[in-house]
Amino acid sequence: MQENRGRTADWWVPHPLGNYRHSFFISHVREDLTNVRRLKRSLDRRIRLSSPHVPPCFLDCDDWPHGKPTAPAIRDALGASEFPVVWVTPRFMNSSRGWIWFELAYGQLIEQSLNLGRPDWALPYVLAVFREIDIESVAPSPLLEYWGRSVVAAHESLNVAKIAERLAKVRTRHLPERNSPFAAS
Repeated sequence: MQENRGRTADWWVPHPLGNYRHSFFISHVREDLTNVRRLKRSLDRRIRLSSPHVPPCFLDCDDWPHGKPTAPAIRDALGASEFPVVWVTPRFMNSSRGWIWFELAYGQLIEQSLNLGRPDWALPYVLAVFREIDIESVAPSPLLEYWGRSVVAAHESLNVAKIAERLAKVRTRHLPERNSPFAAS
């Protein structure tokens, strides 16, 4: 694993720059699985067409490492992903399942580690997609900081294929910056 150009902090999370097993880690709730599966298929297909060597998306119901405890499995999958996508809906916000928040928190630690010594979000990692939700519903959560830099704004009524297209463009634009040892500090 490559260290973040020698800069570390006590909370720093190593990230395997350029050595990923997943293009995207899709964080979601079970109630949104139909759309999330469409997103995974569309992303995998789009990315495979442009770069055949790029690994597929991680989706827990398809790629979960059997027999591995939940917290280490999430940390390993996020750490091996180019970007996590948080699929935020009213069902996500109303869920009492804590693992989605663990995924976000660990993703934020990776994002902060990647940006150590840089302005916030110089190198984006956590990508939010807001669907059918308003800012008032998101405001009491840590997702509020992603509202203004969302890949898809809540008011946009894009189909899943268009959302996948946007995510793929973000990946194409930001991944080379992040993996370059010459990325601006």
